[in-house]
Amino acid sequence: MFDLPEELLHLLAGHLAYTRDIIERELPEFHYKHATEEIRSLSLVNRRLRRISLPFLFAFVRIKYYSGLTCFRDQCLANPQFAESIKTIHISRIHADFEGSAMLRQLLPRLRRLSWIHFETFKTDDALFTALHGQDNVRTVAIDSTYYLTPSDASKVFLHRGGTCHPREIPPWQLYLSHGMQVAQLAVTQPHLLHEDFAFRRFSGLRELDLIMGREPATLSWLPAFTSAHPQLQKIRFQDQCKHYFRRNLTLPFISDFLDQLRRQNGLSDEFNITRLVISRAERSSEQWHVTGLKIIAKNSLKLILHILNSCFPNLSVLSLEFEGKVRYHIDDFIGMLRTFSSLKTLGLHKAFNCLHNGCEKPWARKRTRAMVANQSEKTPSAIMVEAGMLWYTTRIAQTSSVEAFFVHEQDMAGCEDWTATGWYTVQNAPGGGSRWVVGNLGRRKRFYRDWEIY
Repeated sequence: MFDLPEELLHLLAGHLAYTRDIIERELPEFHYKHATEEIRSLSLVNRRLRRISLPFLFAFVRIKYYSGLTCFRDQCLANPQFAESIKTIHISRIHADFEGSAMLRQLLPRLRRLSWIHFETFKTDDALFTALHGQDNVRTVAIDSTYYLTPSDASKVFLHRGGTCHPREIPPWQLYLSHGMQVAQLAVTQPHLLHEDFAFRRFSGLRELDLIMGREPATLSWLPAFTSAHPQLQKIRFQDQCKHYFRRNLTLPFISDFLDQLRRQNGLSDEFNITRLVISRAERSSEQWHVTGLKIIAKNSLKLILHILNSCFPNLSVLSLEFEGKVRYHIDDFIGMLRTFSSLKTLGLHKAFNCLHNGCEKPWARKRTRAMVANQSEKTPSAIMVEAGMLWYTTRIAQTSSVEAFFVHEQDMAGCEDWTATGWYTVQNAPGGGSRWVVGNLGRRKRFYRDWEIY
């Protein structure tokens, strides 16, 4: 291996370098985020492989707080090879004056391979945006707010999420679209007010559309023309805030066959609620759309509900289940329900721990299993037990299904410890196939924090 040409070693390192969480695979800014253990091990073999591996190890840098930005500056000034390895920077939680902007302007000439920079809750100024526009290697400046933008050249600016409270009004950020800005995601909070003229609105770069459904039924006659005019649009989410929109509006496309089957089952429609419906294009630029994501609050009759879902939505890749009520399911029965979903890749489990069981056995209560829970000093004893249980349950599911990632949300059901555990488990495959297991960690969060979205 050590006698291989330099070009082949670079190709080998690039092949080993990264793994991406399933939820981030479509986002180019996260391409370099997760360096693998293989590339870390390769970098320790000798000096030559260390030099080749270094650009892959430091391609993605996340900076939090002003102290983190200061450390980043010092590292770049002291180690030019580190600075030249960076391709993506994510900056968050920095609320200093304009000293942070001055630091970044000072470092830009050293960041020769930087192509993507994302400002999340970062207080900046027009001078930094001007400097970034003048840097040829920087292709994208992603932002979460246009508050600090000025209506000048915005050709590199990429707004992650643009919202509009009243669809008939022009949102303030749309001014920057005429200056070259793109918007990745558009959220509309009153879609029942949309009419045919919305089909002629243009949002450059639009990839996702969120329709926040209220109590009023929405007509979607404008949707075919709108999707045709936005070929990059790949995903549309219908989110039900009232938890009964889909049951009342029987004419909503994409779900009518499912609702027809429900009506044939006496009382079944009262056993659950759909709170999110996601449709995706069959192929890029295609006008064929399929249901690919659902979030359901299940009260009872889960086996029959999942059976109907599978028959109506064969392309379902993301399913989020929130358990409500006192019905409990044996883990083997639950796995049997999921096994028929051949396209399922991401499974959300909300408050599932107390609704699943393994008979009289509790393998997660063993000391060895509990020891797998990370950051135990930050968690209460019951939170540690719940996380150990969800690690065991999700591993069992992963071993006999096509699921590649789990989003888990648990909370203190007794109400005496006041904790919430939320996070991702990613499925790992043994080399050559065979066994599968999950890795990840549930972070402890206060109840009033907003749950992470999975789709």
